[in-house]
Formats: sequence, C-alpha cells, structure tokens
Amino acid sequence: MNTEFFQNTIEFWNQPSYKWSMLLDASGGTGKDTEIRLFSSRQKVGYAGGINPDNVADKLRFLLGNVSMGEFWIDMESGVRTEDWFDLDKVEKILKSCQVVLGETKE
Repeated sequence: MNTEFFQNTIEFWNQPSYKWSMLLDASGGTGKDTEIRLFSSRQKVGYAGGINPDNVADKLRFLLGNVSMGEFWIDMESGVRTEDWFDLDKVEKILKSCQVVLGETKE
C-alpha cells in the first residue's frame, strides 16, 4: 500500500469545504456479509458489504452505537434483489427494520 497516497487522501478527505462522501465496502462489491470497519471523518461515510433484510438491524445498531464516527449512510445492491431483480418486499422489510432500530415504531 502506498502510505503517502493514503495519508494525502485522508488529509484531503478531512477538508471541511468538500461536500462528498466515500463508500466503504469490505466485501469488495461482492455482496457478501462482512464486518464493518469504522472510518472516522468529518464527511459522511457510506457502509456496504452484504447488508440485507436479515442483518440490517444489527448493522444499523452497530453503526449507531459508535457515536464518535459522525454521519453515515448505508448502501445495498444485492441485498435488495431476488434473482437479480429489485425486490420491493425486501426494501419494505429493510425500512421496517430501520424504523424499529430508530425507535419510530415498536418491534
């Protein structure tokens, strides 16, 4: 790994004038469930890696439990598909799970 490049990227990333975010996907875009590796930044950070209706609540609780990390967003591609088709039933299940975690509805 090029350490200088990584350090320059971190310095650039933490400039308060930039309005963009980075997606971290420990699965490398494969959609396999992976451990979330936290990244602290002044910018929003996106997390992906096998997030789906069955684990979104646990992943969200983990992220929300790490208050020092700042704002974040989650990303799903394969986790909301069935046989490579966008699955609205999965999306609905995910949204309901997120509402429970966020305290907007009762479990």
